[in-house]
Amino acid sequence: MKNSILWLTLCTAALPRLANALPSPPSINFSLTATANATGYGYTQGGVYTFVFTTGNSFTGTGTNVFIAGSNQWSQETVSDDRMWSTVGGTGLTGAFSDPQAPSSQTPYSYITTFTDSGNNSLGLFAGNDSNVDIGLMALDGATLLSYVATSITVSGASFSYTSGYTDPNDYFANYIGGYAVIGAIELKPMTGSNIAFTVSNISISAVPEPGTYAAIAGISTLCFAVSRRRRALA
Repeated sequence: MKNSILWLTLCTAALPRLANALPSPPSINFSLTATANATGYGYTQGGVYTFVFTTGNSFTGTGTNVFIAGSNQWSQETVSDDRMWSTVGGTGLTGAFSDPQAPSSQTPYSYITTFTDSGNNSLGLFAGNDSNVDIGLMALDGATLLSYVATSITVSGASFSYTSGYTDPNDYFANYIGGYAVIGAIELKPMTGSNIAFTVSNISISAVPEPGTYAAIAGISTLCFAVSRRRRALA
């Protein structure tokens, strides 16, 4: 009985501390729904596909970031920069995104940008490189994507904020969690042939939990629940 009380006391103390230690948030998902503009590369004209960009859980400021009135840009442009994207995927892509490391230290090129012009709030997402190098992703027919997956959309219902100093992108977009109607496009650049274009209809922005941290909380919560039930049974 005493051991049960001790465990319950430890659980009560530990759970709030673990919850307070959670990142806010560790990373952000941008999930876009789009329709194919034409048939080809395994896509069907009018078919609906998703494209998902997931940020890394750490991205610090670099010299190429821009924060001015009406425009924010977070950029990864060298191999020494933190990774902008941990994954890029969705039903519209196959393969696994990888940051190119050759032929030069300048090869990686990925960014997130927000800008406001004439009352329109726009969002740009770019995953790729600037040296025509394979990024590990493929179209649905297996065609290698040479250099980028890019989107530029106008977001309805969002009012992006701007400061003169660096803001962590995960903290910034935590303020815009939700679903939005959009107007814009996604383009994929294959190794050969023309770019593959899609029309975007909506975007969902969500926080992504860090699996290890949340698993630890779930485990402790389960243990606490079991101890609590045992204590009641003994009472």
